[in-house]
Amino acid sequence: MPQLNVKNSSRCFVCGRPLTSPASIARGTGSVCGRGFKNSYRQKACDSTREMFDAEFSYKMRGETLVIYDADIGGKSVTNDMENVLMRIIKEIGKPDHDTPVVYMDSQGDFAGVLYWPVTRQVKFIGLGDTTNEKEAVEAMQQHMEGLKNG
Repeated sequence: MPQLNVKNSSRCFVCGRPLTSPASIARGTGSVCGRGFKNSYRQKACDSTREMFDAEFSYKMRGETLVIYDADIGGKSVTNDMENVLMRIIKEIGKPDHDTPVVYMDSQGDFAGVLYWPVTRQVKFIGLGDTTNEKEAVEAMQQHMEGLKNG
C-alpha cells in the first residue's frame, strides 16, 4: 500500500488547505489544525511516515447496540478501518463481542450494520436499507441479529 508522508507537504493533512509558512510546511499542518496535536497520536504520526491515519470516530451504546459515528475529518474512513475501530472500542469498554449488534454511520450519513468476530478480527458489513435514522438502523440490526440466533 502507498505510504503518506505528511511532512514537507504543501497542503495541510487535516483540512487540505494550502500551507504557506515554512514551519507549517515542515509540520504538515497549518497553525489552526496543528493546535492540540503536540503530544497526540496524530502528532506522532506526523513525526513518521505512515500508510494513513487511523479513522476518527465517536461511539455510544444504545441499549445493547454499539453505535459508531464516522467523524469524517481526514485519514481513513470508519468503513476502511473498521477492524481497528472495533479493537480501540474493545480496549475502552470491553465490547463488542460476537453477540453485540453494531451499527455505524458512515461519512455520507448512512447507517450500516456490522458483524464482528473478535478472535479472528473478521468484519462483515450488513446492509440495513437506505436509512439515515439511527433508531431505525438499531432496530434493523437487532432484528438481523435475532434472525441469526433463531435461524
